[in-house]
Amino acid sequence: AQLNDYLKPLYANGETPITLTDAAAMDAQYDGFADAMLEDMPKVDKKKAKLLARKEVIEKLQSNRSQMVHLFDSLVRTIPDGAVL
Repeated sequence: AQLNDYLKPLYANGETPITLTDAAAMDAQYDGFADAMLEDMPKVDKKKAKLLARKEVIEKLQSNRSQMVHLFDSLVRTIPDGAVL
């Protein structure tokens, strides 16, 4: 079979074939997109690190939250009635 036999279904809808100039333009556009992605990677990594650090702080605060409640509860039980701090 010839190459044209394989390509006929691609053009059955009246679509125009992709020319070499279109392919070159698409390659250039892809290269530009890939370059932009590579330039943004350090920024994304920094932002990710900052968000992970914030997440760790929040998790630490959440884990210590009940300790403060117990501290104040025991403080109230220990101090005699009528004492002012």
